[in-house]
Amino acid sequence: MKRLRYQLVDVFTDQAFGGNPLAVFPQAHGLPPHVMQSIAKELNLSETTFVLPPDDPHHDCRVRIFTPAVELPMAGHPTIGTAFVLARAQAAEQRTRPTRLTLEEGVGPISVNITWQEDSPVYVQMSQPLPVFGPQFLDTDVMARMLSVEPRAITETGLPMKVVSCGVPFLFVPVRSLREVRGIQFRHNVWDRALREFEAPHAFARGPGARHSHLVEFKGHANDQDQSHAEAREQHDSQGYFEEGAQFHAYSPERSPCVP
Repeated sequence: MKRLRYQLVDVFTDQAFGGNPLAVFPQAHGLPPHVMQSIAKELNLSETTFVLPPDDPHHDCRVRIFTPAVELPMAGHPTIGTAFVLARAQAAEQRTRPTRLTLEEGVGPISVNITWQEDSPVYVQMSQPLPVFGPQFLDTDVMARMLSVEPRAITETGLPMKVVSCGVPFLFVPVRSLREVRGIQFRHNVWDRALREFEAPHAFARGPGARHSHLVEFKGHANDQDQSHAEAREQHDSQGYFEEGAQFHAYSPERSPCVP
């Protein structure tokens, strides 16, 4: 049986056992995609990454990202965590400290900047595609049933339920109050019926906030209820999704310390 080495890292944290865990397989060349998917399902983390040789020799590597249910074209915390692992490995094996890596993902090359403190990478920042705005979800009653809230908890925000993508489409659902967001009871059966044919297989329920927003993230696949789940976490402000004409910088940065 073939043995594969992998590393577990915590992303978006400077504390062990905090943030978002990630499994990284730094030498996955020759591994069939169906085996990658099986490994990701077995580990059962939100994402697992597999590092392969780049298609373009000017880039550092190609990265494939899997949830327990599906492959993703791009995701933030897997990109950052993978770059962290690769930078540490390069420092240990080649005695160099890379400050920039280019990872090939399903949406194209992603640039990652790395800040070092002595011999350790301590801060990782990625540039990701600008947001692309998709369709609105118009059935408020269905969404309210799925989240176990009153329909007016959504309608009284005066904001649309709208798909936004920076590589992976998410449906953003505005909710009237932080209390109601934190009280959401997710109904998988409604999720399956409501989003089976919809463009975005993931959703965020967003409460009010100025600098930060409390969001409940619903991740899964409409065709695989066993793999869908809900998790709540504090997230940087997502105000830009409310207006399609909102101004964005030339790149959308996502930054994080990591812990091996």
